[in-house]
Amino acid sequence: MKSATQRKGLTPLQMAATLGHTPLVKWLLLKKASTGVKPDPYLIACSQGHQDTANVIWKMSKGFAIEYK
Repeated sequence: MKSATQRKGLTPLQMAATLGHTPLVKWLLLKKASTGVKPDPYLIACSQGHQDTANVIWKMSKGFAIEYK
């Protein structure tokens, strides 16, 4: 079975990071979306100026707990 990246080009987490959709990023990460994909979702969010989204991705990738609201 092909991964989401192989089928569509970007994972849902990468797309949410691109758009700066922080609540969706939180939800995806709480559902165990992988941050170990290329291009890196954290770098995508940073490059698009979505600092809140980037901070959530960074915290979750380092094992910090986040609150989903």
